[in-house]
Amino acid sequence: MKTAGLRLDQAPPLAIPAAFFVMAPLAMLAAGGLLVHSGGLALQTAWMPATVALTHLGTLGLLALVMMGALYQMTPVVAGAAVPRIRLAWGVLAGMVAGVGLLAWGIPTNTAWMLQGAGVSLGAAVLLFIGPVGAALVSAPGRNETTWGMKLAVASLCGVVLMGLAMAVGGTLGHPVTSRLPWIQAHLTLGLLGWVGALLVGVSWQVAPMFYLSEAVPRSAQRATLGLLVAGLLCAVGAHGLAAFVELPGWATGALLPVLAAPAAIAVWGVHPITTLRSLARRKRKRVDVSLRFWQLGMGAALVTLVVGALAWWRPEAGWAVAFGWLAIWGWAGATMHGMLTRIVPFLVWFHRFAPLVGKQDVPPMRRLLPDRHARVGLALHGLTLVLGLVAIGTGLDLVARLTGVALALTGVVLGATLVKTLRTMP
Repeated sequence: MKTAGLRLDQAPPLAIPAAFFVMAPLAMLAAGGLLVHSGGLALQTAWMPATVALTHLGTLGLLALVMMGALYQMTPVVAGAAVPRIRLAWGVLAGMVAGVGLLAWGIPTNTAWMLQGAGVSLGAAVLLFIGPVGAALVSAPGRNETTWGMKLAVASLCGVVLMGLAMAVGGTLGHPVTSRLPWIQAHLTLGLLGWVGALLVGVSWQVAPMFYLSEAVPRSAQRATLGLLVAGLLCAVGAHGLAAFVELPGWATGALLPVLAAPAAIAVWGVHPITTLRSLARRKRKRVDVSLRFWQLGMGAALVTLVVGALAWWRPEAGWAVAFGWLAIWGWAGATMHGMLTRIVPFLVWFHRFAPLVGKQDVPPMRRLLPDRHARVGLALHGLTLVLGLVAIGTGLDLVARLTGVALALTGVVLGATLVKTLRTMP
């Protein structure tokens, strides 16, 4: 394992990132329950209330919680700057869990007080998160590409939250936008490509060589990826912001504006998975563990996401858009983060509990804290869920959609039980 250049002495208490990681599987369980209850209605069109709730359980409940926990851990260790007022993380976690719960319940039922409460809770939680983490990243001495990816992710999160809050309260306060479509498109672009994409891309450059002894992606490729990502985000968000206040022809709003995000999409779902898979194929450690299979699943799903995204733009039938979202959230990002949790959590437990004992007494190897047979069940269920979801979207069969919900809920249960079992080895 390569740990050179890491400031492990500055790592936060394990309880903080672990709490975020453990809450994330609950979102998978809730999303599965929603699919079982709603059936095929949740996978027909991107604008159904059940679909919007399912999307936010994935993006806010699963992805954001894992990413926040990762940033609390990686900002001091990788970027070299301790997060100030670290205890505010508990308030962030409480606000996120409450906000996601209210949002997931309030959207399908159209309950105003729940949606308002979700906006307040999520907005406060994200502000409590961005303030200390953003301040640490700004002052961080680290200037490598991983650190720049983390900075871009947090900056994108600011834009995502501002746009989300504007759309949430716009109906009652009367915001000046002339069309909600470009507003939504910019929100999705910043969320998927900026917030999720930049962090996942940047973290992979640190994590893959560290855990798998793979070749580092050349810095020229890293810089090219970040350059494409920044260019695509600036062009797309700038044009979408203009279109929100200036009336444009329908063809421009629906077809032209998404093209501006193409450089960012190619960087995240094209260049990055290809360079990552090539790097993993040339790794020095030839042993294949389950977490590596998760990476291969996630990177493969990224390439398919790029193709399906292009088809969704070319043929705007509802099914392609839903398939794109399903692949992006539960395939590309979900599978990759699921795999990272099965590797990072055992490492953190080993580091906090056993690293101080090295040389003083026998310590167990890290892989013993999470045997492959446990993670293998999660991999099988995650892959099954991904395939079942695509079949349900393609066929419209209600039974398949409900089976997808069952598989998704079981995936969350297995992941949660696996993480809890690993963390219980702590004193």
